[in-house]
Amino acid sequence: MGTAHGYDFITQTWDDFRGSPGSAMFRIRVGELEIPSRHGFNAAAAQWQPIVIP
Repeated sequence: MGTAHGYDFITQTWDDFRGSPGSAMFRIRVGELEIPSRHGFNAAAAQWQPIVIP
């Protein structure tokens, strides 16, 4: 979702066992996750970048 005010805003999405979509949004401090390229916060999902958390 992006970075703003010292926090990275991320959303996790998934499909449950019936194929129904789900999502959860998180706010974490900048630097707690290794994010290769940060961008400003944007509520438009089309502008979000995917990241892989190991």
